[in-house]
Amino acid sequence: MRYPFTRLGSFECSDPFLNKLWTICARSLELLSEDSYVDCADRERVEWTDDSPPAFDCTRVMMRGPEGNGNEYWGDSRLLKALLRRIALTQQADGQMKAHSCSERWDIHAIMEDRSCDWVIQLRQYVESSGDVALVNELWPALTRLMEWFMSRRSARGLVLAREWEVWDNPLRYQVCEGAGLNAFVYKALRDAAWLGGQIGMSSASRGFASDADRLRTNFNSLLWRDDEGSYCGGLFGLGSKTSDRLDGKMFTGPFVDGRYQPTAQAALFALYAAIVPDERVASVRHWLLDHLDEVKGPMSHYYLFHALYAMGEPQQDQLVLERMRTGWKPQVESPWQTTWEELPDKGGSKAHMYGMVPGYFLAAHVLGARREGYVTDRSILIEPRCGELVWAQGVVVTEFGPVEMSWSKLVGGEVKIQCSVPANTTASLRLYKHGSGDRILVDGQVSRAASSGNFLETTLGPGKHEIHYPA
Repeated sequence: MRYPFTRLGSFECSDPFLNKLWTICARSLELLSEDSYVDCADRERVEWTDDSPPAFDCTRVMMRGPEGNGNEYWGDSRLLKALLRRIALTQQADGQMKAHSCSERWDIHAIMEDRSCDWVIQLRQYVESSGDVALVNELWPALTRLMEWFMSRRSARGLVLAREWEVWDNPLRYQVCEGAGLNAFVYKALRDAAWLGGQIGMSSASRGFASDADRLRTNFNSLLWRDDEGSYCGGLFGLGSKTSDRLDGKMFTGPFVDGRYQPTAQAALFALYAAIVPDERVASVRHWLLDHLDEVKGPMSHYYLFHALYAMGEPQQDQLVLERMRTGWKPQVESPWQTTWEELPDKGGSKAHMYGMVPGYFLAAHVLGARREGYVTDRSILIEPRCGELVWAQGVVVTEFGPVEMSWSKLVGGEVKIQCSVPANTTASLRLYKHGSGDRILVDGQVSRAASSGNFLETTLGPGKHEIHYPA
């Protein structure tokens, strides 16, 4: 039985293809939401930790959940909560968790180290969205046992030796090594565990997780960095490493130099996403990634790619996101299924799968341009349209505080006109690309001098409806 979401988000823009793509993503979310999120509707219907991202991201900007006891559930987090609890119940004696729940499946995908990192990351995302720290208290013993397993897997070099992060286009998938992808996610899980511990008063444990994260970050940047490439090796191979025959039916071989696998797009993507890259190296890693976009092929890798491209804060990269959507998702939009797929090209995977839902979140949160910013108790949103070459867009973005009505258009001469609403008891940061040298933004007929921040101008909006013109 499907979860009774109400689709209150909407999206329409000057490109009919993107309009159809958003609708397909929303429909797929509705089809794949049951007691929790399930991976696909045409095959196993199992709850996997890697169903989110993108499931919960899309929920937060598209859906309102069923009400109860007078409560409103905007950006309903209850399906993610159910997933977190059931995955915790699968924890094994050594501390690891199954990659999925509600399934007797025991094969190479039953225990997946990367999915365990997802579980920690999702717990923080849940708390940031809901404010429900009681769940952290409930799951804290499971979290600490899990992190102890990762720390027990540290090699003499100080990196975690385990199976590498498994996305289908990662050349090191299934390989046991000191992989860049997995170690980046262990770092993020440690950081998130430290944050979660701070929320429930576990100060000593929180400091321990933060210290472990700092050491891992140092070792990661010392051992995996390739100065001649300006990016990160895919992984280190040596004592304790294993190769698998899962790849193309033969033993794994690849371009190794002194036991290090060559830099990969996945290593760069996960390092950027986990924020393990020092500030002075960020520009180099981004440049390397842009030169190797042909290595990014799967829908889940595009989730991290789109995050990386929008983080660059450059109009040409905003446009690149739209172009990747148009080319990668073209078969899905044209298919009679009208659902999102497991793979971007038709390789025989599921035709109603969570993985392909990635664009739905970015079209709402970045292109239309509204999303929650920070912890839910801060009651703060960001209004930041990333227009690309689109001429106009309009719709509704759901936030934890209620719906945000958005409409923007580009006028002759480069002026941008925005109409938006900010929910009650909520403040919004308005962030727009700089246009020339002016710092004046017209807000509700009043000139506001905006603060400069990189390529952007920024000012603050209060609750209610607003009309903005820039340049003023």
